[in-house]
Amino acid sequence: MVCCLASTEECDQVAYGEGWQGVTIEGLYAGNAVELSTVSACPTYSGLAYLWLETPCSGEESCPLYANDEYHLPVVPWKADVDLSLCPLSDAYTGQPIPILGTGELFLLRDTQSGCHDTCLAHPECQYYQWYDPLANQNANKCFLLASQDENPINEEFLQYGAKHCDLTPSDPLDIFFETFGQGSGNGGRDSFSPEYVEALSASIQSEDLFYAGLHQEAANLIESVWDKFPAGTNVWGPIMGEAGKHGEKNSRSYSLLRMVDDMNRFRLDGNVPDNPKYYATITVVMAKADTVLPTSWDE
Repeated sequence: MVCCLASTEECDQVAYGEGWQGVTIEGLYAGNAVELSTVSACPTYSGLAYLWLETPCSGEESCPLYANDEYHLPVVPWKADVDLSLCPLSDAYTGQPIPILGTGELFLLRDTQSGCHDTCLAHPECQYYQWYDPLANQNANKCFLLASQDENPINEEFLQYGAKHCDLTPSDPLDIFFETFGQGSGNGGRDSFSPEYVEALSASIQSEDLFYAGLHQEAANLIESVWDKFPAGTNVWGPIMGEAGKHGEKNSRSYSLLRMVDDMNRFRLDGNVPDNPKYYATITVVMAKADTVLPTSWDE
């Protein structure tokens, strides 16, 4: 069954057919994968569930699914949510691919659809994404980023297609930050801060997102553009750092975050992890036992 309402909780509150709608098993791809046909149900759904039509299944081998192990017991009923914040689309299309600068390829390897969507969110040019399930015969776990979508549909098995943004996409953390501490000023609160502070803080957060999305050369280019404008280790950072915390925010020192992401990113790009540590630190712990007297007078 699939849930055709906004959440599985809502489907549980209404009669079968109004929320939960039945689907059919079309085939078995592997010991742990089946093909479902949702033609008789809704095109977009928020949950998936498996129930027996009879409880228990009557007769031997009369249940739809059995465990792929030595016991071959009937698969127990289950229910799972579908994450609609990944902005899945029912129809897939080709589009303008975005090359990955660090490899020159048109894809990254991502273990999950969520990871591919996160990569699209981090890339400033990405508008759509294609992710191939591990069961795909070709392109398994490959994540393709698209700058645009054309009119050529794709009909491939195990392909998950989605948009960068949709109604359920969480708000951008930078927008939340500036709206929260911008005291209602224009440009989403950004006018309450100096342009240098906005640019430096935005770049520090965006470069970190690019780093964790596996877009290391893209992160390096963004950081380098900041160092070109505000050279690292120079007095130009004084006013920017001095502004941090004056609007009620905490831990918003963009220079420190940029230096940290820059260092991590260089290791990823250069692959040059030093054989010896740059610094040595010695931690000394002193423990002692002493007889003490709880003072009861000024003399003590």
